Amino acid sequence: MRSSLITSQMNGLEGRWCNMFIAEGNHLRLAGITRHGKNRIRENGDLWEVNVVDGRDSSLLTTKVCVAPLKASRGGEWRWIDVPRDEHMEILEVIE
Repeated sequence: MRSSLITSQMNGLEGRWCNMFIAEGNHLRLAGITRHGKNRIRENGDLWEVNVVDGRDSSLLTTKVCVAPLKASRGGEWRWIDVPRDEHMEILEVIE
């Protein structure tokens, strides 16, 4: 199982950072930041499963996680989330 240790902002509170250990197979609770992100949460729910962790071994590339919703109403719903700061989504919780 490949995994990644990342630093992410929790609950939208500035200055409060938490180390989160994200591995393939973990579940994430997400919240939308922009209208696009909020629509994804409304359509697919706030619980998503991590399929791929990419870029953690590089000092030049940002870490990204590929996630798919646990509540799959339609097939093929997945997205990449930039860690620690995604434009549309915020990671609220990592559930192992």
